[in-house]
Amino acid sequence: MGFNMLFGRKKTLWQRHQKWIVSLGVVLLLGYGVNQYYENYHQEKTLQASALYDKMIMEARNPDKTKAREYAESLINTYPKTPYAALSALFIAKFSIEKNELEPAVNFLQMAMEKEHESPIYYVAASRLARIFAEQNKLEDALKLLESKKVPDDYVTLFEETKGDIYLMQNQTDKAKEAYKIAIQSAPPQTPVMRLQLKFSDLGGTMEGS
Repeated sequence: MGFNMLFGRKKTLWQRHQKWIVSLGVVLLLGYGVNQYYENYHQEKTLQASALYDKMIMEARNPDKTKAREYAESLINTYPKTPYAALSALFIAKFSIEKNELEPAVNFLQMAMEKEHESPIYYVAASRLARIFAEQNKLEDALKLLESKKVPDDYVTLFEETKGDIYLMQNQTDKAKEAYKIAIQSAPPQTPVMRLQLKFSDLGGTMEGS
């Protein structure tokens, strides 16, 4: 009697919760299926973007960059969530700079930075944008951009050289010299630093004691 009552209670509990348990299982299975779908979808989109990016690179070797720019714009519009969109924004910015079209270059560099907050693309775009700001005589904006976040070791040399050049434009030779020194000291192995050393020595700096 006691066994039957206990068994009956267990059965009652299962009956009471079976719909919830089944529903939870369905939700989990659906979630897994949706996740797999989006992973496959994202992978397919990335492969398509990669193929288009290769075409853009090939066209960029030609003197006429019209087709390359069309491919780059297509990557930005069609595959905005892939890294190739940010890379394409960098390329269009480069094309614009070569034509001395600075405002479009600023817009595309900012786009690249917004799409890639922590990747190497961000730091390359930021350093180029800082140089455009300096070209536009927005020296404080350029320095603020270069100092807005901690820079990974691999990009310290690039940022410090840019800062040194801007300090020179402000006639702050001591700060420029210090920036060049940090740039030289931070350069990864095998990195050519002769240009930096010339800039540094022109300001009277020596590595033994600047």
